[in-house]
This record gives sequence, structure tokens and C-alpha cells, in this order.
Amino acid sequence: MLEKNSKPMFYTLLIPFYFLVLVCLVGMSIGSIEWLYALASAISIIIAAWGLSRYNSLVINTIGLTIFAAMGGNLIYTTLNRTFRTGPWKFNIYIGIILILIGLIAFIYDIVKLKGK
Repeated sequence: MLEKNSKPMFYTLLIPFYFLVLVCLVGMSIGSIEWLYALASAISIIIAAWGLSRYNSLVINTIGLTIFAAMGGNLIYTTLNRTFRTGPWKFNIYIGIILILIGLIAFIYDIVKLKGK
């Protein structure tokens, strides 16, 4: 699965996944967790990290960026419209911005690396 991927970049891009696992562990002790939403987020993060860490494939990198941007944009949009919140509103906006920035930085790194070859 990771033969044509940058392994350090893949594990770095999984930081949101590690954070999600931590939130789920803390959430189990505090109250209930929406497991379906957590599972969908975890799978999306893994697919996006895999896509952004792929070598020499701008299309797959774009898909990874789109997934990170969609997840971040969804957090920001739903927080501002008060439709669904997973935490305090400032926290959701910060996490959404961080997801978008992680995707953009990884995508720009891939473009620069691809142009260098």
C-alpha cells in the first residue's frame, strides 16, 4: 500500500487521525460519541493522507487535497451556520483551518518536488 508513497509524509499527515483517536478516547470517558461520524472522518483522513503522500501523481494528490479541504470547510461551514458542532465553535473553526492548511502545504510540497524532477 505504501510502496510508491513517502512514508514519513504519510505518517505526518496522519496527525489529524491521531487527534481523532485521542478525542474518541477522551469522549468515551465523558459521554457518548457519534461513532459513524468518527469512522467516516477516520477513513477520510487515511485516504487523504495516502493520496497526498503519493509520488509523481498530481491527480491523486489533488484528490487528497480535496478531501482535507472538504473536511475543514465542512467544520467551518457547519459551525458558522450552527447546524452541527463537535465542540466549542472557536475550536471547530481552528481545526477546520488546520485541516485546510495541512492539505495545502502537503500539496504545494508535492508540486515543488514534482517540478524539481
